[in-house]
Amino acid sequence: MKNNAFGLQEYPPVLTVRQAADILQVSTKTICELCRIGALAGRKIGRLWRIPRPALAEFLSDEVTA
Repeated sequence: MKNNAFGLQEYPPVLTVRQAADILQVSTKTICELCRIGALAGRKIGRLWRIPRPALAEFLSDEVTA
């Protein structure tokens, strides 16, 4: 699914946990847990998670079709 299908084009190519949480309307703790268990493809850089915009679009499209 394309990034713009969920209005993600306005966001940077790599999102912070806060940005992803705002988009999904969940807590930052939930985003970190989704990344930790592999449900949301994120990359840990030091102590911080970063989520590629296409990974969030894929997560959203999986949730819509599930």
